Amino acid sequence: MHKGDKKISIPPLTMGTVALGISYGVFEDQKRPDTKASLRMLEEAYKQGVTCFDTAREYGDAEAIIGEFAERSSVKPLIVSKFKLSNEALKNKEVALREATISLRKSLKALKLEALPVLLFHNTSDLDQEQMIRLVPEILERFKKQGLIRHGGLSIDHPSELKNVVDIGAFEVFQVPLNVFDQRLIQDEAWDQLCKANKTVIARSVFLKGLLLRQPNTLTGNLKEASIALSELQSLADKAEMSVAQFCFSYIRDLPGVSSIVFGAEQPIQIVENIGMMHGPAISTGLRKEAEQKFRSISETILTPRLWKII
Repeated sequence: MHKGDKKISIPPLTMGTVALGISYGVFEDQKRPDTKASLRMLEEAYKQGVTCFDTAREYGDAEAIIGEFAERSSVKPLIVSKFKLSNEALKNKEVALREATISLRKSLKALKLEALPVLLFHNTSDLDQEQMIRLVPEILERFKKQGLIRHGGLSIDHPSELKNVVDIGAFEVFQVPLNVFDQRLIQDEAWDQLCKANKTVIARSVFLKGLLLRQPNTLTGNLKEASIALSELQSLADKAEMSVAQFCFSYIRDLPGVSSIVFGAEQPIQIVENIGMMHGPAISTGLRKEAEQKFRSISETILTPRLWKII
């Protein structure tokens, strides 16, 4: 997709499935549901109007659970999945293509699909970005020509990974971490470029893996550093006369450029709650600016879950 091309149509709400396939939660009350419960939640989500599901090859059983759900329910949801490559694979075009093809074939088999609606490359800052830019777009375009995927894109972990990739045609869809604490991308010129490029943008980590919904006095380890910011977040939500969850959701929902929000769920009630927040009130311009000022200097230790040490 190039500037001016039509943006891919995607529902405004996407259900993430990482918590259905692997033990993903950090906090004690975050538990992975069993397969039967996961299937019931997918069915409930679809019944409630959620038709887009985000998954990945590395999410354990998640793809297989989605495949079983879609097959037995005779539904055809929009599925976004992802694949990874190592630096070693990126050094050799043939190796990279072989590994990517194997991964995609496994995804298609698990999902019981002949073609994947959206395939994203899971990029990370430790990868050789020049090699990634050289090889991954070519791999995605090849998959499209083979009829194995309909659209390709990039999932990033850090704003720095957007450098030099926004205008690459093979990257039609971008999945990015966005939340009220994480102002790095929103304040980066790359965000403006992404919006102007008319790409489809899927926002994940709206609640920062559940951290934004915790009570400050319950934090342990290096997450205690987030206590003051969480108290400030509660104050902003009070001023807006909404819950912290709604404030976090509305902040990203109404951000120009965001096409869809990924939400996670471990219990059916969370599906209903997230659907409800999709229709919740907006945040005033003044409070949005106040949030921007308060949270523009949150440390990467807090913004990056892999750096958390809660014990």
